[in-house]
Amino acid sequence: QHQPRPPPPPPPPPPPPPTPPPKSPPKSPPKSPPPPLPPLSPGELPARCTPAGGDAWSSGSYLDCCGGLRVSFRDYRYLCHLSPPPPPLSPPPPPPRDGVRSFYIYRAQSDVDYPIGNHNLANLPGVLKYVHSEVVNAQSYDSGVCTRHYEISRILRFRLDFLNPPPFGAGFGPFVAFDRGRCTIYECATQADFWTARGGFYVGCQKAEQLGYQGAAWYSLAGSCPGEAWERKGAACKRLQRGGECAHSRRPDGSPTCTWRLHPMGEVRLDDLSRISDGGYRRYQDYCDAGHAEVGELNNGQRRSQGGVCFWDKPGDPTANAERVATVEAEFRRRYPESPELPATYDCQ
Repeated sequence: QHQPRPPPPPPPPPPPPPTPPPKSPPKSPPKSPPPPLPPLSPGELPARCTPAGGDAWSSGSYLDCCGGLRVSFRDYRYLCHLSPPPPPLSPPPPPPRDGVRSFYIYRAQSDVDYPIGNHNLANLPGVLKYVHSEVVNAQSYDSGVCTRHYEISRILRFRLDFLNPPPFGAGFGPFVAFDRGRCTIYECATQADFWTARGGFYVGCQKAEQLGYQGAAWYSLAGSCPGEAWERKGAACKRLQRGGECAHSRRPDGSPTCTWRLHPMGEVRLDDLSRISDGGYRRYQDYCDAGHAEVGELNNGQRRSQGGVCFWDKPGDPTANAERVATVEAEFRRRYPESPELPATYDCQ
């Protein structure tokens, strides 16, 4: 007996229609750059930069807003928060496996160039503290030419690579003050084995956070024959006491005579920081001869007109000092954009 054949299976359902691709949002027309700001008249800038109830110091815009004068940076739009800030800086690279540390170190100097060794240098807050308290507030007339103290005219920047001898590990040794190429602390001046007893010609450090310059520190770099003044450093002494500067471009290795090496990394002139050119003065001598100084009172008590300069106003104010440090850092970045980002300093401890 034949069984009835089962009915055929129903046909498969048709495939769903393809999903259309999502619609991209309509492209907005490219933004045109903001129109240039009109020139600012004296007295107008602080009102535009200062928040209600505050002052230009707390708003982070003092250095171009003080007194209504444009000083320090030409681009007041950034300092006064009228344009977006630059992208954040990339973090510094980790220290290499050989333990060598690198950071920027500074020295206030005249226009005369000379080798560095048996000198004291500083981080940026430290060198600005020195310039603020001993340089811009002192004027001298040598040979009829008006200059700042010691004819200092610029801030030099170096990259310091250092690795101290084993007694100090990866840190610093005690600070040693130098004057005219000679260490001046009692132990160094009186003990013939001062450096050998400490493993070699180490890099020293001490904090110097007076006058509101937070984080200020000074460093000592021992060169050849550090116990003698410049004019008394003979060839025999230099052979016996070579100092800590690594010779022939060697990288510091922590051995007694190879603990540090400096690499020049540019300069910023004090005239440019104070912006004396805004008053029509081409040289500091012209500015000084007109009866001006960068601070209102010199260290001898004499009063001076500042001639529109206010970069060094409010001495001892930590906020103002931090603004000055940030300004000089940014000026170095502007002048030398190819320079690597390095730690600002290392703790002395």
